[in-house]
Formats: sequence, C-alpha cells, structure tokens
Amino acid sequence: MRVVTWGSLLQNSSHPLALHQILLDLNEICSQIDDVTVGVSVRVSVRVSVRVSVGLISNMAGKRINAFKNINHDGSILEVVIWKAPKPVSPTDHGYKYRAVYVVGGLRLVGFDNERGNGDRCHIGGKESLYVFTSVDQFLEDFIAAVEIRSAS
Repeated sequence: MRVVTWGSLLQNSSHPLALHQILLDLNEICSQIDDVTVGVSVRVSVRVSVRVSVGLISNMAGKRINAFKNINHDGSILEVVIWKAPKPVSPTDHGYKYRAVYVVGGLRLVGFDNERGNGDRCHIGGKESLYVFTSVDQFLEDFIAAVEIRSAS
C-alpha cells in the first residue's frame, strides 16, 4: 500500500468555488491510478480559514474516485462524490455513480445525480431536467458553472 497526502490552506475564502482547482487536480491524479480510494476532509475554523487535507491510497479495492465537501462561512454547502461503478447504473451506460449539490439556507439550489432507474439528472432551483454525462471532467465543469450562476443571483 502506498499513501500520498498533501494539503492546501485557503484563508478568508468567501467564494463557494475556491476549491474548484483542487477538485480538478485530484480528478486528474485519480484518473492515472487504478483502484483508488480518495478522501477529502474540510475543517472551517472560527477565523473562516479552510484547511483541506487530501489523501490517496492506491493498490487497494476501492470504487470511490472523488469525495469533496465544503461548508462555507455563510453556511452554504458544496459537495461532490463520484464513484467508478463495477457496471453502469441503469439506465446509463457510462459506468459512474455521482452526486453533486450546492445548498444555501437548507435549500438545494443546484444538484446533479444519477439515481438508479432515473438516469442522469440536473436539479436547478427546484426544477429537474435530464443531464447528458460525457466525462467526469465535463460533469465537474457543468456543476461548477451552474453553481457560479446560482451563487451570483
């Protein structure tokens, strides 16, 4: 077993997408390693500093390839979890199980998921629509873009 860890300290971050680049970098690293389990922990201190610790454990049976949760100083929540499924989740054929959510004041403003039987879905401002999943990178980009639009309004 090989363990690689690294961290990043972001101080006084008020933007809900401040950790976007870490997600993309983590996804790139994970795509180059077989059988990866990734954990991300986020702690928010009283000074509104955010400490992110990320660890990769390779060479073990794991299906989750990305897990991220950030609770911002204003109480909003940004969470993304992605698994590589052993077989596609019906009715999809891409082989990933995922969920991503942006919550403000207890209300889901943005959500992406692929529930078994329902397929790939996008939830924006209480409305549900179909989502076309093409890749993990594009999924992350689409989610971040939707959050940026909703957080600006």
